[in-house]
Amino acid sequence: MINTLIIDDELHCSDRLQHLLKTYCPQLHLLKVCEDIDTAENAIRTLHPQLVFLDIQLQQATAFDLLQRIGDVHFDIIFTTAYEKYAIQAFRYSAIDYLLKPIEHHLLQEAVSKLTSKISNEEWKQKLDILFQYWDHRQQPSRICLSTANGLFFFEVTDIIRCEADSNYTTIYSRETRPLTVAKPLKELEAMLPHTIFYRAHQSHLINLSHIKRYQKGIVHMSDDSKIEVATRRREDFQRALTDLS
Repeated sequence: MINTLIIDDELHCSDRLQHLLKTYCPQLHLLKVCEDIDTAENAIRTLHPQLVFLDIQLQQATAFDLLQRIGDVHFDIIFTTAYEKYAIQAFRYSAIDYLLKPIEHHLLQEAVSKLTSKISNEEWKQKLDILFQYWDHRQQPSRICLSTANGLFFFEVTDIIRCEADSNYTTIYSRETRPLTVAKPLKELEAMLPHTIFYRAHQSHLINLSHIKRYQKGIVHMSDDSKIEVATRRREDFQRALTDLS
């Protein structure tokens, strides 16, 4: 059994989540439901949960206020939130699980099933740092976290040279690491990375404009010595993107 807390100040939301856990997630043992960060902090420190369902907004405080009080996180977190574009983007950058309200049972089961892949406290800290950075400043963080078959990787955005699509997978070529493949389509990486420096050269390639060595006759020569063709219909727009960058 996985000892679990629900932290949510909306009674109808916590009631629904309790019902879903009882019906669809019998492996979870609910310890307590908390409605404010003082009660939640005490419950975390005394009950030592393994999993916390954590609402973003808690009365006049936020989940981040609570986590900053706690310090080191020794439990899994699944955030729950109403839809807000910047909130969803923040979770994408940090690779932290979240559920949109009203919570659907199959998405709940999917999120819980991921708990078998444990990560270190240091990786949790890095993921939360990325989440906090975006949330505090509402801007693209300098780092993103991506999950691969070999674990979590944290990328400096400026170190990413290019991203190459292969069906629903994308291979990331970076200055600091060997090529890494993630189970995300290229359009998701395109949505995560800043449009000011990343450009979709054609259907299969997203390139970092700051890593271009030369552009000649429709071919981009990148800093990793790769050669990427710019789609004919995009060449005029690509020229404007290069001009805007300079």
